Amino acid sequence: MEQHFLPSTIGGYEETTIGLHVIAILLLSSLLILVLPRKYSVILFLFISMIIPMNQQIVILGLNFTVMRSLLLVCWIRLLVRAEFNYIKFNLIDGLFLTWVISCSCIFILQWESWGAFVNRLGFAFNALGIYFLLRFYFVDYERVTLVVQTFAFFAICTAIAMLLEKATGYNAFSLLGGLREYSMIRDDTIRAQGPFSHPILAGTFGATAIPFLFSLWQDDPYKKVLLAVSLTAALIITITSASAGPFLAFASGLMAICLWPLRAYRRYFKWIFASFVVFLSIIMNAPVWGIISRIDIIKSASSYHRFMLVDSFIKRIDEWWLLGLKSTAHWGWMMGDLANQYVYEGIQGGILTFILFLLLILFCFFRISAVIDSQADHTKTRFFTWAIGSTLFVHVIAFWGISYWDQLLVTWYTLLAIVASLDAELFNDSTAAKEVDDLF
Repeated sequence: MEQHFLPSTIGGYEETTIGLHVIAILLLSSLLILVLPRKYSVILFLFISMIIPMNQQIVILGLNFTVMRSLLLVCWIRLLVRAEFNYIKFNLIDGLFLTWVISCSCIFILQWESWGAFVNRLGFAFNALGIYFLLRFYFVDYERVTLVVQTFAFFAICTAIAMLLEKATGYNAFSLLGGLREYSMIRDDTIRAQGPFSHPILAGTFGATAIPFLFSLWQDDPYKKVLLAVSLTAALIITITSASAGPFLAFASGLMAICLWPLRAYRRYFKWIFASFVVFLSIIMNAPVWGIISRIDIIKSASSYHRFMLVDSFIKRIDEWWLLGLKSTAHWGWMMGDLANQYVYEGIQGGILTFILFLLLILFCFFRISAVIDSQADHTKTRFFTWAIGSTLFVHVIAFWGISYWDQLLVTWYTLLAIVASLDAELFNDSTAAKEVDDLF
């Protein structure tokens, strides 16, 4: 896996790498986004953005427009022309997300001091803020949130079918769209399917994080329960066929989080149990507590030791990256240029400020989820929905230890953050409880 911000790539690709068939899909999708009711135009944007590989892009004046970015631009043009802005209550999560994007962008540009770095961060900011706030304006009620969940369910089903075929044949059908290798990666004689994603770990991580996300449909109508059963099976297939250790660990974490639903009244004790467990490990272990990463070998030949060394070097060499990050970590040791950890990636690309903002963003997302659960004491359906969203956030927190996100996986992450920021009682059509949530939060 390559590091995301090497000097030769920070400005993006220099040539257009999009096929005529993808251009046709892009043009048709753009037209539909402009004419469909808004309720469905955003859904179409999400589905096409996920299904088309990110390497399919058009370069105009040095600016890279992937299919996702092009469709996002169309969505915002529609939003501005039709003035389809809904009132949103700007909250702490919105502020943290915006500040995190600004910090990450500015520090990265200061570090590189180049036009390529500016173009790179311009694209990053457009993707992050564009998707996040497009969805914040979109989420006006519970129905629209569940529509997004159903969209990811259908995407999971399509991806699972393709990855099953890929696992059986070694051929990736999504390569027909361009931008992906034709034949699958193989490790220890095992085919690692990747579907429309850039790497098997990314595909497996999507499957693992999708499972608690899809569980949010559990208490809806019978049709959605049928969709839930099929899509959960699909997400499990995606996780397994990726043949990657990190997604398996994330999957187990998500399953555990969902199963803890009956113990939701005691969730405040979970953090103290976890803290005590960490202290206990630090006492009995000869290595640092984060050394437990190197002992997690779910799959043969998994690079758990590399993940440990990356975190260990990140902590011990804080003096190298805390201010403006680092251009490269290759000098840390063998394969240390591969930043396969989202927390490390945040610090290396944006220094200690970006790293702290990223942690605070996650922390306050959990606070908001907890506040909404407390405010919905008489509404089991909405409480379980919120619990499933919180479980999804927890799975991402675990998955971050084994991979740094890029390509379509970032779409799922920004979508989740937008859902969490939109969670309040008004979303569930209960204005009385809305005030209670605001008081709690």
